[in-house]
Amino acid sequence: MPRKARPESRTGYSHIIFRGVNRLNIFLDDEDRRIMLEAMGRFAPEAGADVAAYCLMSNHVHLLLRVPEEGAAAMFVKKIASSYVFHFNHKYGRIGHLFQERFKSEAVDDERYLLTVFRYILRNPEKAGICPTQDFPWSSFRELAGEAGICQMQPLLDAAGGRAALVKFVLLPNDDKCLEADEGRRLSDEEALAVVREVAGSRLGLLPNLPIRDRNSLLLQMSRRGVSVPQLVRLTGVSRNVAFHAVKSG
Repeated sequence: MPRKARPESRTGYSHIIFRGVNRLNIFLDDEDRRIMLEAMGRFAPEAGADVAAYCLMSNHVHLLLRVPEEGAAAMFVKKIASSYVFHFNHKYGRIGHLFQERFKSEAVDDERYLLTVFRYILRNPEKAGICPTQDFPWSSFRELAGEAGICQMQPLLDAAGGRAALVKFVLLPNDDKCLEADEGRRLSDEEALAVVREVAGSRLGLLPNLPIRDRNSLLLQMSRRGVSVPQLVRLTGVSRNVAFHAVKSG
């Protein structure tokens, strides 16, 4: 069945998400994140793209991107993903795909929603319970606050009425929901097993008998990548009580 064409954006902006295959963590340290940002800054001019906002989460990336045409967005994502996969696989001695085959995108059709998407992207770490928006080091919030970087924010600043107004808007409490219709979807057991195997590796069969700190660290990593407590019990052999407390420890 042929894929549907992505809708064109009337503002020229699109909200894009690309994530690790089977929710695999795509950033394991700060060097990885710097490499991704370098790739974004290097390839944006080639694609004629303006990066307006970004957020690098553990297993996915949010972008607010302005491009002259839809194909330019696909070219940009392909270039940065290919460059980053080469780095990641070489660094960690792995082979194969790192990202899901097709990135998600939505057209941003008016100025009001443009500001909402901008805020949603920057607030992602806080909504995920990681840290306050302004303390997260791997989003473009610091560029919004005035640091130099890769983003072209002037149209957003103009729309909001200036930098101070846009910062205030971003930090307002909200219940924004953007491009997340399936974000709460539970993993199938097949998908969860792929995550469990990826995280535990050769220790999977030994996991229930590992030292508590090591065991809980692995279980927490699996949970953060979408594996539910019942799936942890079924797929790793730990008790429900152990799985529950490991997840709550994070």
